[in-house]
Amino acid sequence: MKMQAVIYLRTAQVNDQAISFQREACMRTAEALGATVEDAYVDNGASGMNLDRPRLQAMLQSLKERGDIDYVITYAPDRLSRRPSDNVPLSAEIEQTGARMVFADGTDDVPSGDLMQSIRGALWRA
Repeated sequence: MKMQAVIYLRTAQVNDQAISFQREACMRTAEALGATVEDAYVDNGASGMNLDRPRLQAMLQSLKERGDIDYVITYAPDRLSRRPSDNVPLSAEIEQTGARMVFADGTDDVPSGDLMQSIRGALWRA
C-alpha cells in the first residue's frame, strides 16, 4: 500500500520562488519516503510567530478528519513555527493523527533531532 503525505509550505513575506524551492524539496522527500503527496498547504506571506495561519489550521483539521495521512512534510522546523515552544506540541498534535512529521532539510534524521529542532528554533527567533 502506498504511503500518503501532505506538505506544508510557509514564507513570512510573499515569495513565490521560496515556496517553489520548499515545494521541490518536500516533493523529493516524499518520493524518497515512497509517499504520494495528497495535498499541499501554503501560507505564502504568513508569520511563523503564531499558529493562527489559515492553511496550517486547515491542514490540522484535515489530518484529524482523514486519519489516513502517513507523513506531514515541511522544509524545516521554522516553516512550521518560529517559536520553539510551539513546535513540540504542534508536532505532537500531528503525530496524534497517525502522521509522522518529516523535515526535508533532514533535521529529523539525526538521533538528536528534537534537540536540534529546539536549538534552531531559538536561533531563528533571535
